[in-house]
Amino acid sequence: MSKEITQQNETPMTLEQYLELDRKRAARRILNETKIFGQITKKYVGQAKPRMKDNMPVHDEDGNPMFYTPPMSITFGYTGGSLELPINDENLFNSVEEFGEYLLIARHGKVKVFGKEQDGLIPLRFES
Repeated sequence: MSKEITQQNETPMTLEQYLELDRKRAARRILNETKIFGQITKKYVGQAKPRMKDNMPVHDEDGNPMFYTPPMSITFGYTGGSLELPINDENLFNSVEEFGEYLLIARHGKVKVFGKEQDGLIPLRFES
């Protein structure tokens, strides 16, 4: 005979059902995911940072061109505000159209803005 545990509505629940419910609740608590529905209001491709004396691009220690802003970014407008999202994946950047409506699925993490790290949203995908 299995032990019974009662919920707030006083319906009996087996221990196995309770453990499964608790596992699902814990998974929702630790999920690092944000969903926002809105519209892409602007797509921006940055220009390489030029050297002052000869106007040639400046490269970092790995040989990649440096940018003042992220190389690609998107302004995502939603009801109540807008977000400036740096995009590092070219496929993700090309998968969206300006003024298209999308469900943004992102995670929270560290984002570099003008050389400083700060908390922000890192886009994972856009669903139409």
